[in-house]
Amino acid sequence: SEEDIEREKEDLRNVAWFQAGIPR
Repeated sequence: SEEDIEREKEDLRNVAWFQAGIPR
């Protein structure tokens, strides 16, 4: 579903932030 896609994009963004070492 579109919601799943949005959630996956959000997850990928979070992973990128964590890998870059940027605290939220």
